[in-house]
Amino acid sequence: MSAINFHSIIVNELINLDVFTFLSQQNYTVLSEADIRHCQEENIIKVSAVLSISKVAAGILLRHYNWNVSKVNDEWFSDEEKVRMAVGLLEKPVPFLNAKELTCGICFETFPCDRMNAAACGHPFCVTCWQGWMDILLKRAPSAHGHLDLWKSNVVPAKVYVIFPAGIYTEGYITTAINDGPGCLMLRCPDPSCGAAVGQDMVNVLASHDDMEKYNRYFLRSFIEDNRKTKWCPAPGCDYAVDFIFGSGSYDVTCCCSYSFCWNCTEEAHRPVDCGTVAKWILKNSAESENMNWYCTGS
Repeated sequence: MSAINFHSIIVNELINLDVFTFLSQQNYTVLSEADIRHCQEENIIKVSAVLSISKVAAGILLRHYNWNVSKVNDEWFSDEEKVRMAVGLLEKPVPFLNAKELTCGICFETFPCDRMNAAACGHPFCVTCWQGWMDILLKRAPSAHGHLDLWKSNVVPAKVYVIFPAGIYTEGYITTAINDGPGCLMLRCPDPSCGAAVGQDMVNVLASHDDMEKYNRYFLRSFIEDNRKTKWCPAPGCDYAVDFIFGSGSYDVTCCCSYSFCWNCTEEAHRPVDCGTVAKWILKNSAESENMNWYCTGS
């Protein structure tokens, strides 16, 4: 082989290596918390503009469709009425009754209208019951439709916010929801017969500062955990996430925390070994470890 040919081969290999390195760097993006907020807000603004709906409604839709903007648009233009029903978005808000006072649908006390609040459905509940019920839902698991079965089971919550005329105590709605965990993001009207969505705007107005912070944290995390293109870095204590581009070859990812892992299976980076082989290897090592522990214990 001549020196010129050898030189050409080396140059080509280096070019291929540079191209591969460039592609590897381009197939994922490491996201900080600020980046996640920015991407989430961008998606909300896009959907809001295209569908001519509020940002709150856009957030509800995106959450329902796992933050897939294309899916939201396709489903909406295919059957808007069906989508609205599925997520609890009413086309026109129902106003309060024209009265000086209204009866709360939870505690059944009568209050002036300025002490009542409602989702777009117009079902009135006093501010105290709203706040307490959100607290319960943030602590307890909701049903499949985002409702608690609290009223159906006649269970009286432990915390006391409202005193019924008969001396029965109950806790309100928003605080209950937020303490349940991520289920609060599917919050619906407290009326068991109603499926109207309760948006982030109502939570920000009615929830306590701590509950509002919890809700917003769940909302932010849902952008990563419900999105098929994103995952949290599996390194202990790391708060970065990774946005991955499918079909780009290597699954190897190196986070800003310096931890390298496989985006597909989230184990340590293992290229060129495939994920299935790694899974079998981990299972084999685990079984051998258990056998050794049994042997040591038995002896």
